[in-house]
Amino acid sequence: MVVVDGDQFSNLCEITSGVPQGSVLGPILFLVYTADMFKVVKTCKMKAFADDTQLTHSFKTEQLPEASLAINNDLKEINKYADQNNLKLNASKCTVMCFGQKNKVSFIKENLKLFIGQTELLFSDKAKNLGLTLEQDLRFKTQIAFILKKAYFALRPLYLNRNIINFILRKKLCESLVLPSLNRPIQFM
Repeated sequence: MVVVDGDQFSNLCEITSGVPQGSVLGPILFLVYTADMFKVVKTCKMKAFADDTQLTHSFKTEQLPEASLAINNDLKEINKYADQNNLKLNASKCTVMCFGQKNKVSFIKENLKLFIGQTELLFSDKAKNLGLTLEQDLRFKTQIAFILKKAYFALRPLYLNRNIINFILRKKLCESLVLPSLNRPIQFM
C-alpha cells in the first residue's frame, strides 16, 4: 500500500517477490534476497553492492576460448537464477571492460562474445563503479576531469565574490565546499 500525505491510501496489493523500494531496509533486504546468487557462480569472482553486481575473471590471451566458455556459463547461471527468483537483469546496462596490454585487449575485444540471454554484452572503455569512473587504460582522466570540474564550480562563486567576502570566510568556504571534492577517499572493491 502507498500512503500520501497521511490520509490517502492506495489499494492493498500482496507482494510475492522483491523488496520495497525506497525503504531504509531495502538494500539489506535485497542483499538477503539475492545472497544465493553467489552460489551459482563457478568460475568468476562476484562482488555486489545493493543492486550493482560485478563479475571479474582474469585469464591469459591464449586461454580466451576457455575463459569465454566459463564466463558465459556463469552469466547463464546468473540469468537462470534471476528468472527463478523474479529478478530482471537489464543487459542494456551491463558492460564489459578488459584490462591489459593494448594489443591483447584489442584481440580479446574482437574475439570475446559474452551474453545475457540472447543479448550480447558490449565492451566499454570506461564505466562507473560506485561513483568512480574506471577507464580501460587505468589513467583516471575522466574521473580527474570530473573532480576538477566539480571543484571549479564550487570555487568560482567564491572567486567572483572575493571582494565582499573576507579572507577568513573565503578560506572556511573553500575548505568546506572545494577541498572535500579533492580529498574524497576512493575505496576500491
